[in-house]
Amino acid sequence: MRTKKFAVLVLMLASVLTGCDKQNVNSEPMATETTKVTTQAATEAKDKQFVVEPNAIEGLKFVEHIYPLGSKYLMIGVNEFDGRSAVLYDLKTNTAEQKTLNRLSEAGDILKVVPGADNTVYVFYSFGEVGEERYVEQYDANLNMIAESAVESMVTVDESTGESVDYPTMQVDAQGNLYFLGFDKAGSHRVMIFDKDKQYLGSVRGDMLVGDELIAAADGKVYLLYHGASNQLSMAAVNPTELKLETVELQNNFPIYHNDTISGTNGYDFYFLVQDALYGVHAAEGKCEAVIDWSSTVFAGYEIRGCYVLPGGDCLIGNTGEVDMEKGTWKMIQKD
Repeated sequence: MRTKKFAVLVLMLASVLTGCDKQNVNSEPMATETTKVTTQAATEAKDKQFVVEPNAIEGLKFVEHIYPLGSKYLMIGVNEFDGRSAVLYDLKTNTAEQKTLNRLSEAGDILKVVPGADNTVYVFYSFGEVGEERYVEQYDANLNMIAESAVESMVTVDESTGESVDYPTMQVDAQGNLYFLGFDKAGSHRVMIFDKDKQYLGSVRGDMLVGDELIAAADGKVYLLYHGASNQLSMAAVNPTELKLETVELQNNFPIYHNDTISGTNGYDFYFLVQDALYGVHAAEGKCEAVIDWSSTVFAGYEIRGCYVLPGGDCLIGNTGEVDMEKGTWKMIQKD
């Protein structure tokens, strides 16, 4: 369940950053001109289907998330009762094992699933009638819980206003620092940063800044992606030491909107999943290129859910919103 605050967040207009909690920030992320991408000679691909043991994922309707976890892949999806289930999928043996995450079945909303260092994964939940309770759980490669934290115990009030703060999304960088993107009741938006021991480092804040999402890149940094004036796309690296945003100048081939972001492999810092193609991103250079054209696959024209790009460039896809895929089947899009 989305919070009322989150709904307000989505509707508010973005503008320029004006400062941060511990020091003033003079470098402002400026909006960058973008144009709509026309896919140019993206790789042709072919489809391959996998059928997993039916009992391993009984009742799973479709997969929302696919993330690497050790030598296997964590898949989280909606079951036939509109709850959620988790499995560890082994691509080599084509088998899956049901797993239990502490708050998965009762969670009002999974806000983020984030791969961490050393084959770990973070799951960020919201609870309550309006999602007012939030927790972060960390699991090892066998989905044994390492740690859990109530976000409210980490940050309960905004220092400047004394009002509670809402956080709709989070990320983790290569050093294990946790980043929370949110806003307070006064309308000031900010990225709050904690070290791996949950100690508060500070925050970058900006009046009326609406960040679309935080992205963890393969270069070890966390990037803030947002739309500024006239829906122009802007991206900035979050500097946890100096508590500032470092603007990235984007090239014209960046898609303005995307359906999802996928962890980086094969030299790309992350991927954008877009309706017409899969795009690989070089974050620091602000460059983006199409790597697979979906029109050459069975998913042409359909929304893809649950996608991960394997080393080598093949795509493992759990399910989609439109293509009829029975429970227990996965698709592989193989690059020619």
